Amino acid sequence: MKNQVYVIGLIASLATIYTACQDDSGSMRRKKFFGANGSGEMTTVDVEAAPSGEDALGLTDDVQLGLTNDAQLALAGQAVKSMKVKVSCDNVAEEIVEDNQFDLPVGATNCKAKLVAIKIGDKNYVEPVGGSGFTHYLAKDTGKLANEADAKDILFVKVKQQLPSPLKANSGVQYVYSNLTQFDSVEIADGRIDETIKPKEVSASPKVKVSRAFFGPYGGLNVVIQCTDAAGYVGTDKNSLKCGDVDVSKMKYAIAKQPEKALTNAEIEKLIQESQFQDKKDLHDSYSPTEKTLKLNFGEKAKQTYVFVVRLTEAGKSPGYSYGFLKMNAVATAAVTTCPAQGDQANFVQHSLQGSNKSAFWKDTSNCWIWARSDTKKVKKAERFKQCAAVTVGANLEHPTVPYAAELKDARDRKLMEIAKGPAPKLGEDLDKTFWTASGRVFNAADGSVREAEKGAEKTEVHGVLCVLRRD
Repeated sequence: MKNQVYVIGLIASLATIYTACQDDSGSMRRKKFFGANGSGEMTTVDVEAAPSGEDALGLTDDVQLGLTNDAQLALAGQAVKSMKVKVSCDNVAEEIVEDNQFDLPVGATNCKAKLVAIKIGDKNYVEPVGGSGFTHYLAKDTGKLANEADAKDILFVKVKQQLPSPLKANSGVQYVYSNLTQFDSVEIADGRIDETIKPKEVSASPKVKVSRAFFGPYGGLNVVIQCTDAAGYVGTDKNSLKCGDVDVSKMKYAIAKQPEKALTNAEIEKLIQESQFQDKKDLHDSYSPTEKTLKLNFGEKAKQTYVFVVRLTEAGKSPGYSYGFLKMNAVATAAVTTCPAQGDQANFVQHSLQGSNKSAFWKDTSNCWIWARSDTKKVKKAERFKQCAAVTVGANLEHPTVPYAAELKDARDRKLMEIAKGPAPKLGEDLDKTFWTASGRVFNAADGSVREAEKGAEKTEVHGVLCVLRRD
């Protein structure tokens, strides 16, 4: 990414104007914002959006996406076709930019690029009625966009990186998204007991919901549940908890793998009734008194959709149930350890060679990220994520994903492309060539530039894939 210096007159400094600007391909026009608090030097801001590979988006929405619509399908293989962002800084009026690049003055303060619409494949996601839910658009802020054609199809979005204040040269913005919820709220379901069962009185449905679900660092599906009673869980320790007027010890828990097909109500009921229920003590339970949450570990490792069921059995009554759906298809594993200081180590060191295909892994000693490559072949855009999903680290607990252009550029500038050639010569080949980015653009490792994929060539244009396992 190149910085360019402009001499800005008084009139120009107080207005937002369009000017022609040639990028490396000589064909792109970028919008330029000029403000009174800038230094005169301009920098090109790059906005990237890519599928989430994190263990949590930090969402607690009571969102019902349904069981079998397109919102369950991962968008990882589909390209981001366009974005709309609202751009503003102090003394720079907010305007919408329909592009992933624009120019801002270095030194500008409180600059933000707010994602308000994104088109992925043939789906156009926009701000829903009532707003997107973002509060400040700084790092870790979360919101949601809705499919313009289907309001139930929700895209969850998280700010991974926002512009610094004051603005520095070569700054970028990063968003991650997923339309696979980590959980659906647990739905109350108390009408599924056969009326012929005696006695007819039914226990209340447990007042709980899932607040988070993730795969732990040493394997195992962890489910965190909250009590939805106004007081939350009440008790001195995990063995004396109450939720409302019910002893939590009377609740049992189960998960069942949901077939990836449409399910009738009768099939859902059968799935729930046949689930293998366990006491929380058998699930390595732990209770957080500060967060008022109970965590259970089911030990499952398959990243797919589960039905999560809570059963409450009281004396003289038929069981009451609550259930919900854990959509874990796009969820990665929680980080295992913190990263030690780099010291005098080189920026990148050989981490390991694994598997029959000798997948190569390089460790970034500054942040403990793992860079990986399983093959030197070039692939089409839609296949870029498959290259990383096939690569595993350690005991198959985590897998890398395709990096952002900014992450590729940083790795290149810190000599990954040179250091990685030594210990794994075959997999270190061609590291000075072109690679796909997470957002579906093309990174040129020879000069550190990034460009859009060729229009109309999505089915024919091919590039290499480097993968990264982030430890942040």
